Amino acid sequence: MNARLLVLLALLAGLGTPARAQIKVELQVPHRLYLAYEPMLAAVTITNLSGRDITLEDTPNNQWFGFQISTVDNTPVPPRDLHYKNEPLQIEAGQSIKRTVNLVTLFPITEYGLYRIRGAIYFSPTQRYYTSQPQNIEVTEGKTIWQQTVGVPEGMPGAGDYHVFTVMTHRLAAETRLYVRVEDKDREIVYATFPVGKLTLGQPPEIKLDETNQLHLLHQSGSRTYLHSIVGVNGELLSQSTYNVTKTRPRLHRNQAGKTGVIGGQLEIPAALPPGTPGAPQQPKITDRPPGLPKL
Repeated sequence: MNARLLVLLALLAGLGTPARAQIKVELQVPHRLYLAYEPMLAAVTITNLSGRDITLEDTPNNQWFGFQISTVDNTPVPPRDLHYKNEPLQIEAGQSIKRTVNLVTLFPITEYGLYRIRGAIYFSPTQRYYTSQPQNIEVTEGKTIWQQTVGVPEGMPGAGDYHVFTVMTHRLAAETRLYVRVEDKDREIVYATFPVGKLTLGQPPEIKLDETNQLHLLHQSGSRTYLHSIVGVNGELLSQSTYNVTKTRPRLHRNQAGKTGVIGGQLEIPAALPPGTPGAPQQPKITDRPPGLPKL
């Protein structure tokens, strides 16, 4: 274990008691249960209570922005990159700034088990860390209901490789969700693990591959609604469409040429959402990882 890691772990071990608030740090995570490799979006809110404008910046020995993560037995989990750097950030007196990061890209927290997480801000003039209240999460695994190995077609990234689609269900406190994972088991690479929507326990999901090995899922998401999702062979969520039950129930159909689509029901046309708008389809992938913590 190198000297820098020992220093980092010693600093993290001393974060149990928050410093008197010149800087207030708050941490929010969407839910407690996560599947292995599912994106974990952690929102950190930093409020300047010092009464003056401040600048947060790295020092030779400490990064100003980070997290304290430990296992259930209080073993610290260091970041994937110990030498990450943050751009300096100025915060006016009384101002609050919120940043959201995907913890899975920054820390090796894909093993099953319980984790405790704090946001940690280092302020060099006081030579101390300011930390949030801890949030507990659990990494678990869903129930596999379908799995298939497919080849990556010519003209696509990774052409000629073999990727594995896995469709899983995962029961949360208030609902059951349907998940998709895409991985290269030979190379031990997980390209994506994400939920495609709430699953109503009525009709079982329909699952088919099309002529380009794209995955088509049709599942019941409400009493009279179905969600059609298309997932690419490299883990992209390509599209999602909602179908309403009319005189017929929507179902997946694949013709002799391999073309796959939905027949029956009625397509619901939503209002267009500009890219980046809350609610617009977008799924972070494990492979979309920065080399260190994100620049703020």
